[in-house]
Amino acid sequence: MKHVSKKHFIIATILISLLSTFACDQTEEIVESQDTHVCEHLMDGPSIDLLTVTSLSQAIDSLDADDEYRVQAQLHTRYDLELLEDSTGLFSGMIPYTPVGGSADHILYMNQAVEVSVLNAASNEALIAHEVMDHSDDCDEIAYKGIFELDQDVTYVLSFHQVSTSSVSVLFPLYDGDSDHDH
Repeated sequence: MKHVSKKHFIIATILISLLSTFACDQTEEIVESQDTHVCEHLMDGPSIDLLTVTSLSQAIDSLDADDEYRVQAQLHTRYDLELLEDSTGLFSGMIPYTPVGGSADHILYMNQAVEVSVLNAASNEALIAHEVMDHSDDCDEIAYKGIFELDQDVTYVLSFHQVSTSSVSVLFPLYDGDSDHDH
């Protein structure tokens, strides 16, 4: 049996240690919360600019005129909504929303804590959020998070009121209960 020098033994030990660390790092799966994922898209997009309208009927008519003119349930897309100035110098606006994915909980994420209503377009009835948070522990970009139960076959209207800025950014994905998500 050959004699192994102390120097070779140390080098071999370091290499084995590095290889096992590298192998462990490659097999560990990073679990990302939905809030963290939404945060990335609130900051970096991709984004779609939409101009809001001033009434419920305009919002519904705009959807009928252009099927693409609506916020859709997408985890990856930020909608930058341009609001309209009212007589008080504040901003407001409405935009249609059609959920996808069946009847389920959807989360409205916004980059500002502003007054918003989710209205059933057919009945003009405002929905009550199951839960509303004014922040996220995972992301400073999230200033509003409201969970709403929505039906796939119903058109809703997001209505923003008395906003001090001329725009608000929103994401409205299907709630996934913080499950894993791949790009």
